[in-house]
Formats: sequence, C-alpha cells, structure tokens
Amino acid sequence: MSSTPRVRFQRLQVLGRRAVEEVLKTSFSEEQVKQCYPNIVESEAGAAKLETGITRLQEYLHDSTVTEFNHIYDENSLPQKLDELDELIHSAQERERKGGHVNEEKQVEIEKLPADDIMSSMVLSEKKDVLGKLRLIYEQLCNDNDEMLRSLDEKSKENETFAGKIFEIWEPILRQQDVIQRGSIQNDKSLYMSTK
Repeated sequence: MSSTPRVRFQRLQVLGRRAVEEVLKTSFSEEQVKQCYPNIVESEAGAAKLETGITRLQEYLHDSTVTEFNHIYDENSLPQKLDELDELIHSAQERERKGGHVNEEKQVEIEKLPADDIMSSMVLSEKKDVLGKLRLIYEQLCNDNDEMLRSLDEKSKENETFAGKIFEIWEPILRQQDVIQRGSIQNDKSLYMSTK
C-alpha cells in the first residue's frame, strides 16, 4: 500500500456534510420554526416538544442526506478514483521535487536493458501507454468530479424542497394538536364547573 496522503475524497465528504448542515441550519432554525407555531411555544410542554421535534427532524434529514451522498460516492467509485488522483499528483510532485519536470520522460539506459526488451521496444511503448492511460484516468476523474458537483447541487436543492414539504405537512398537524389541547382544557373546565 502506498504512503501517499489521500485527502481528496475526505475533503469531498467534508464538503458534502457541510453543505447538508448549512441547508438544514438555514431551512430549519429553531427561531423560524417557533415563529410558525407561537401557540405551541407559549406552553412549556409545547415548546419542549417542538424543540425535540425539530432536533429529531434535523438529525433524520442530516443522516439520510449524508447516507445518500455516500451512496452516490460509492456508485461512482469516487473513493478509488480520488485516491488514484492523489497518487498521480503525489508522483508528479515527487518527480518535480527530484529535479525532473512533470512532462519530462526519463532517459532509458539501453545498455542495462535485456536484449529482448530492446528488440521488442516494449519498455518505451509501455511507458507511453501508461502515460496515456494516466491522462485518460485524470480526464475521467475531472469529468466525474464535475458531474458529482452537479449532483451535489441537485441534492441540495432537493433537500430544500423536501424541507418545505415537511413544513407543509407539519404545520397542520401542530395546529390540530393545539386545537385538541384547547378542547381538552375546555372539557376539564366544564367538568370542574359541573361538580360545584
């Protein structure tokens, strides 16, 4: 296993998590939700239940979205591809650090090569093939990264839409709970008055 630092995939994961957290922070702040349900917030028990509900909803949305991102990463083999990119960049940096240039080919010492290799010219052709393959891998990784970025943007927009739909569903339920609680209090008062 190579000792090359593999950071690009970790950075992508961190970026994905931060994007999810930012969307949730701006879409589901406690103050915004409390303003939507002032009647519930007035009672101590209602405020506690609302805070618990918000926390659970945020945790669920965060966990399910991050899981979906991880599924997309795995579907597109991003961990392996980004690790390969890290290795390519590291080897290019090493060559440059040792005095060579990234695009400079090393001199082949013909006198040290076996006769079979010289005759078939495999060493040189294989080196060119490897460089060509590495360029293709690099270009594919760049394309995959662009596609992944577009996919992350789409998922972020879907999250915002999903959050809006949840609020649309949640608001009538909380209103109904408030009405039920008020009705329960009225029934308790009438029961108390009838016993006097």
